[in-house]
Amino acid sequence: MTQTIDADPYPWPYNGKLSPSNSAIVVIDMQNDFCSPGGYIDSMGYSLEAARAIIPNIQAVLGSARQKGFHIIHTREGHRSDLADLPLNKQWRSRKVGVNGVGIGDMGPLGSVLIRGEKGWEIIPELLPIEGETIIDKPGKGSFYGTDLAMVLDLKGIQNLVILGVTTDVCVHTTCREANDRGFECLILTDSATDKGNYEDALFMIKQQGVQTKMKFLDDINVKVAKSSVGRYFKLKGSGVEKERDTTCMIALQFRAGATTYVTMAYIVAVNAIVVSQSGGGCVCNGPGICETDPAYLACVDIVRRDLVTGTAAMCAIACFLMGLGANLPICLAPGLGGSAYFTYTVVGFYGTKSVKFKDALAAIFIEGLIFMVLSIFGIRQWLARHIPPSIKVAAGAGIGLFLTHIGLQYSAGIGLISHNSATLVDIGGCPVGTLDGLKNCTEGQQMQSPTLWLGIIGFFMIVILMNYKVKGSILIGVLFVGIISWFRGTAVTAFPYTPAGDSSFAYFSKVVDLHKMEKTLGALNFDLSTGSIWQALIIFLFVDILDTTGTLFSMARFGGYVDEFGDFEGSYPAFIIDAFCISIGTLFGMPPMTAYIESGAGISEGGKTGLTAMFASVFFFLSIFFAPIFSSFPPWASGPALIFVGSLMIGSVVEINWNYLGDAVPAFITIAVMPLTYSIAYGLIGGIGSYVVINLAIGAIDMIIGLFGEKATKYKSDQSLREPWKSFDDGTFFFPAWFVKRYMPKTQSAKVELRAKYLESIGKGKEVKSGDYEEVKTGADDALLENKVIAEA
Repeated sequence: MTQTIDADPYPWPYNGKLSPSNSAIVVIDMQNDFCSPGGYIDSMGYSLEAARAIIPNIQAVLGSARQKGFHIIHTREGHRSDLADLPLNKQWRSRKVGVNGVGIGDMGPLGSVLIRGEKGWEIIPELLPIEGETIIDKPGKGSFYGTDLAMVLDLKGIQNLVILGVTTDVCVHTTCREANDRGFECLILTDSATDKGNYEDALFMIKQQGVQTKMKFLDDINVKVAKSSVGRYFKLKGSGVEKERDTTCMIALQFRAGATTYVTMAYIVAVNAIVVSQSGGGCVCNGPGICETDPAYLACVDIVRRDLVTGTAAMCAIACFLMGLGANLPICLAPGLGGSAYFTYTVVGFYGTKSVKFKDALAAIFIEGLIFMVLSIFGIRQWLARHIPPSIKVAAGAGIGLFLTHIGLQYSAGIGLISHNSATLVDIGGCPVGTLDGLKNCTEGQQMQSPTLWLGIIGFFMIVILMNYKVKGSILIGVLFVGIISWFRGTAVTAFPYTPAGDSSFAYFSKVVDLHKMEKTLGALNFDLSTGSIWQALIIFLFVDILDTTGTLFSMARFGGYVDEFGDFEGSYPAFIIDAFCISIGTLFGMPPMTAYIESGAGISEGGKTGLTAMFASVFFFLSIFFAPIFSSFPPWASGPALIFVGSLMIGSVVEINWNYLGDAVPAFITIAVMPLTYSIAYGLIGGIGSYVVINLAIGAIDMIIGLFGEKATKYKSDQSLREPWKSFDDGTFFFPAWFVKRYMPKTQSAKVELRAKYLESIGKGKEVKSGDYEEVKTGADDALLENKVIAEA
């Protein structure tokens, strides 16, 4: 997966390879002589206001960079006390521009100007390096001249430099040019300036060599939005709040990402309606076994299907809006296909053939959602999520990627590359739909003959190639390309063939605007909980939702780079509550359980990093209520390429699984494999967690028995050093949510803040930390510090 920062004149870095391991933050000369009264800059007659103004920005960048594991390098300009490395012409020029002729080497309020060891030479207290960070002492303007910086960068494998500090027109400018000549990719932050006139000229010259972040008309608009209350709430870049999101082209980017998420999810409006309507939706036929041939019953089911189209679109709009506004996450919710299938075929039964009635099942889901919300409010659900082993969490994201790919390869919601096979379950497909038999088997000799398959493949390669060239909206362009071509009738790839069904679909498509009034499913709940089967369904729904929705939310948060060093993610508390709340509200529209959708990864891939992405997607879902004939007419082979591509991005996380220890590797593999093969995220998590417990308990018991035989037998124990530490950060708050800790456990809250600070500090020192009776925290316990590949504040 490539990572870039939107910059001018091109997305930076050029090759998309941005990570903590190959990138460094270089802070240029933030010394007292340049930033404090009485220093060199002050003696030259320059205002210190600009130099001081950039300090909070640099603090924010350093805070994020340290948290995410980026290399940090500080430079200090200064000369030997004997002035042996100070050229005479440089000293002469400094005295010419200095106040009262005071120049480099002369005595000033902060000691000898720009002389090593003097107070003016020291880095300002606000930006002091922490242990483990590199300091380069340089005698000149550039950071490479007369220093070992080039060797340091080479040994650390650094390719990308984010350069900031003072002064843009001299030292930053010179360092950038030197670095560019040495083949480094440079990014200059445009809020590093001491003299505005020289600053603009310097940025123009820098752009010819390195790269600066954009500051043009569109950026001016984005800055104004970011500084507004809306920008601060959604943590847009430039808003100045803590933990700004990594997005520079704010509103336009969030809109495009929201549109992309909607287009990849739009199929659920039709597909969910088709699946759930097969439960009968409360319609009554005249007798058992004749429902499929009863015209009145089928007409009622058709009304239910139209109700569910409207209900699905409406509930998706509500859920996405709440998630974006309440949790500030670019994650959309919709009825889960797995839950819909379980609801229809297992709980209610095809055309209502099971003992649980449609309205009773909806009531059970409503209660289950309330229980789920209580668990979320008191933090129990989040606590469970944080204590899932790291490899299982990583594997969940990879497994969901394969699951997404599996969906994109099928006929129902994809390009139709794979089909059913009675003997092997799956087989190569690509047969024209009309050649499939009653069991959806591909007729021999017809494989790979479907024109829609090849159109979908073309759309997939279009997305890949456009994404390779960093074209904005690549996924959306690919989906629209395939979709629009498919809207023309009389072609081999049309979504509206000249058949009764095709004519009906085209007639509906031609309406453009149609608002259907819900008749059968709106508020259709019946709280008759007298049967045991309804309670069984309630418990199963609760269990599956805890694993399914929690796993999906966590995986999407991780994919978006929100997971912190303690295994939690920003906005998790409101996100879990909103997710549970929407389950109950969804039943009022006739919906099975709502869940976070893995298709949200498409919008995240397009750069959607804030809740605005989900809110824009909700607008499209709201419009689809009125423009359902248009918005519901993207064929499966248009959305399939996007699902496959996003799956290919998500599978990349497998490299972070601990494959060196079987107790971690095998459960992770089971998680990945079971998800797509059982069409269930929940079953994958059950298999992974269950196998993790069994394998590691067995190994622990065996090692304990071996230990009873004395020290000589210890060589037969398993090598536990290969095992990943998976205990989450224990700060003494147990599973209690933040609001509870703050109000009722103030002492624990204070200790939590202290221990967190010490934990972060320990990462730079490579030491273990203790705080009171809290559990020992090891720096290697959470590799999540390296999970986020981009500095959000950059």
